[in-house]
This record gives sequence, C-alpha cells and structure tokens, in this order.
Amino acid sequence: MSDLKAILEKVNAAWDAKDEAVIRQYFHKEYSFKGPMMEINGVDQCIEFMKMCPFEGGNENCEMITEGNTVVQSLDWVVTAPFQARIPMMEVVKFEDGKIKESRMLFDTALFPAEFVAAMEAMRGQAA
Repeated sequence: MSDLKAILEKVNAAWDAKDEAVIRQYFHKEYSFKGPMMEINGVDQCIEFMKMCPFEGGNENCEMITEGNTVVQSLDWVVTAPFQARIPMMEVVKFEDGKIKESRMLFDTALFPAEFVAAMEAMRGQAA
C-alpha cells in the first residue's frame, strides 16, 4: 500500500471519529474541498464543518487507486444516525508534500433522504 493510501485511510477514520488532530496533521494549510452540495476552503473551515456534522456512520467497501500524487477512492458511505442510508461516492484526492491539498467528491444527491438535504442546507447556512 502506498503512503498516500495509508494517509487517506487515517484521514477517513479521523473524519468518522471527528479527530481534529489527525485532520490538522494530514491536511495542507491551503486545503480545498468541492462536492455537489458544498465547498470548503481551508483546514479550519473543514474542521468546523466536521464538528457540526450531525451524522454518524462510516465508510465501507473502500477501494483506492493511486496515480502520482492523486488517490481516487470509491466507497459506500453508510449513515447510521440520525437516519440510515448507504450512499456510493467517489473522491479524487490530490496531495502536496505528503498532505491532502485538494479533494473533489462525486455522488448522486437524489440518493439522500430529504432530512439529509435539509440538514446540509442548515449547516451550509451556519457556516456562511
């Protein structure tokens, strides 16, 4: 397994555990994230979002492919609370100097329950 995959596995576990120290250790100071429902710019904004995130669960069936400084992961995000859902996702993660600098996540928003969409809208409003 490449070092980049190992870092991404640690970050995935840290996100599920809401472990700020690991996120700060492995995210580049100029980190950016883009997804269908939101955008994050900077490690501090990422950590604030993570802390506000009311969802419990984790990743399953994660497969990773590495090409240079990029790791692509395909996974099922399994939400256990406050609702239950299994959402297939793909994420393209770019590293710089051994840290995650950029992430782009792709998923079908139609698969999310209405309460998830409402919670995301509320979180986006709080983060603004």
